[in-house]
Amino acid sequence: MPVLLYPLALLALAALPTALAIYLLRNRFKPTLVSSIVLWEHLTRPKGGGIRVQRLYLPLLFFLEIAVLALLALAAADPHLPRKSVERLLVAVLDDSASMAARGGKGAARSRGLRALKAEVKSCRANAVRVIVAGTKPLVLDLPAEPGAALGRLDGWKCRAPRAALDAALAMALERAGSHGRVVVITDHTPAEDVMNNRVRWIGCGEPVANAAIVEASRTAAGETDRCMAGVANYGTGPLTIAATLSWPDCVTSPVRHLEIAPGEVKRFTFAVPGSARVATISLPDDALAEDNRADLLHPVEKKVSVDIAVGNQVLAHALRSAVESSGLSSPMPVWPRLVIADETGSFASADAWIVRCRTTAKPVVFTGPFAIDSDHPLSDGLTIEEVTWAADTNAIPGTPVIAAGNTILVGERALPGGARELFLNIVPEKSTVQRAPAWPVLVWNLLHWRAESGPGPRATNVRAGDDVSVNVGRAVRAAKVKGPDGHSTERAPRGGVLSFCADEPGGYTVNDGSASYSLSAQFLSPEESDLRRCATGAWGAPQADVVAPRAFASCAVWLALAGLAVAFLHLVLAVRGKGGS
Repeated sequence: MPVLLYPLALLALAALPTALAIYLLRNRFKPTLVSSIVLWEHLTRPKGGGIRVQRLYLPLLFFLEIAVLALLALAAADPHLPRKSVERLLVAVLDDSASMAARGGKGAARSRGLRALKAEVKSCRANAVRVIVAGTKPLVLDLPAEPGAALGRLDGWKCRAPRAALDAALAMALERAGSHGRVVVITDHTPAEDVMNNRVRWIGCGEPVANAAIVEASRTAAGETDRCMAGVANYGTGPLTIAATLSWPDCVTSPVRHLEIAPGEVKRFTFAVPGSARVATISLPDDALAEDNRADLLHPVEKKVSVDIAVGNQVLAHALRSAVESSGLSSPMPVWPRLVIADETGSFASADAWIVRCRTTAKPVVFTGPFAIDSDHPLSDGLTIEEVTWAADTNAIPGTPVIAAGNTILVGERALPGGARELFLNIVPEKSTVQRAPAWPVLVWNLLHWRAESGPGPRATNVRAGDDVSVNVGRAVRAAKVKGPDGHSTERAPRGGVLSFCADEPGGYTVNDGSASYSLSAQFLSPEESDLRRCATGAWGAPQADVVAPRAFASCAVWLALAGLAVAFLHLVLAVRGKGGS
């Protein structure tokens, strides 16, 4: 860039000859004979302007005026001087998704991305580097600012995430780069048009290759035998014949499923696994991407609820018992968690039990609909109430309404101290038909399932990698240790007795709260990452060498302006005191 940012401002220096002319051109008076100069002896000869050139006389004030004019003109031109130490900052965003580790004919995109990053650092002569890894969430790596040391310690770039939060990472990188630093994105696909600007350099290091992937996997408990389901996708250009191997502990011969899959198709199949098998494994032959060739399914935790029904109305008690027994979620033995269903006026004291209070008044009002349902409440999952009658008391019901008919609450709920819940069921079964409708077992199943989820342990043992996981550890637990697939343990604090964390990598997780240990398995089920046909190689955006250099210069306009003001102040002081010449 030029040394002077506004060179036309130097035209103000034209005032310097004008100031000099004022001192050189003065009036010359004719000599006149007078009788006395007594009255003139205290007067000095004026030095006004004229057209005759007199003897050169330049007092100190003249040089101060010239200096003020020159300094202000230079300040207006905004000169920039080279810096002694220049920070050329480059912020690198690294795609941490699993597709960066896919193997193609040119090698993994991760290796080629590292080489491209080193070339960018060299081409723009960056002497400071910051690295942001874009996995499920952006992560700033704690690396030295010196480029050589930073690039040599990129062990945190493992490329195992089920997705890459590139948009969030790019926004973070632009903020950290400031107004002069630049950003380079290393990934395996082309950029979106709305993310490119003159500060971003986008480098794609991917290679489109065919790949087969497990994109669906689940395991459901069904008595002594668990039922497993899997879906295998063909992300290639031609039909694929692939063998899916199934295995579990104590399995004498691993079953094999031979699948014929068309391009872009997902082939699903099911198989049975003994309920005693702790883990069931589905595996595919080795191909371009290893992460999506294996799924380990743990035996699902069967959470049961201890249900006590103490309702005086025998019609309602029978309807409740039938729905509870058919749900498959009630335990014949006393276990925790507990659920008590009793009359509204009944007394029951328990610190951890949930209570459902039933109001069965003798003078109800019959409602035929429409019924308002809180769709976000756990009790309303899959619940629809149509073509039924619901008789209920119109007096106020405590708590938040879950199901209502007009201003009458039919099902209400409120939280109690200690995390317990109190629910209210407002129904007169003798004049209602809802307990004989399909909505009734759904409502009771939702109630038991909601209560069972509050029991100790994970809410699901098999999760999708990248999703948030919740584990109930109890309100008394202040800290729990989470061990990830890499064997590293971190200590986390639960909130309200629930420990939540993100299973950001596929593999096994263990949660230990000091008194119990729970296992989870995160499956890599990411069709977007497994589809390697979208990968591409190329570079987009201006070369970084053209945009890092402006920070090599610093403006000195402020210092020149301050110097001009200081000289002007000195001129004023000397002029007031009558010094500096006249």
